[in-house]
Amino acid sequence: MSEWPGNVRQLQNVIYHIVVLNQGEKVTADMLPSPLDQVAIVPIDTTKNLPQPQISTPTPKPIDLNPPKKKIRPLSQLEKEAIKETLEYCEGNVQKAADLLEISQSKIYKKLHEWNINFKRTMKSS
Repeated sequence: MSEWPGNVRQLQNVIYHIVVLNQGEKVTADMLPSPLDQVAIVPIDTTKNLPQPQISTPTPKPIDLNPPKKKIRPLSQLEKEAIKETLEYCEGNVQKAADLLEISQSKIYKKLHEWNINFKRTMKSS
């Protein structure tokens, strides 16, 4: 058996062109591009009972549309809690909180304004 001189995409391309541009059930040397047309083609004995590949498709897991409320919460709620808790942890230092959350300071100010949260009130609450 000879080695394939290219990569997998090139092999797929050659096979695709053989199938599209030719008819019949067998690949012959004249169907192959150069230099592959110089390679000896060894016929496959189709009379042998070759083992069939076992293809199994995984059974899809049903999705519970009513997940437990304690485990899954809306992303917006998680975002709000993360920002508030981080600001409290950083004792109101927006720059430190932004650095820890890997977001901009303006994003924090924008979210607080969006949620109608008074910045000072957020820092005093526990």
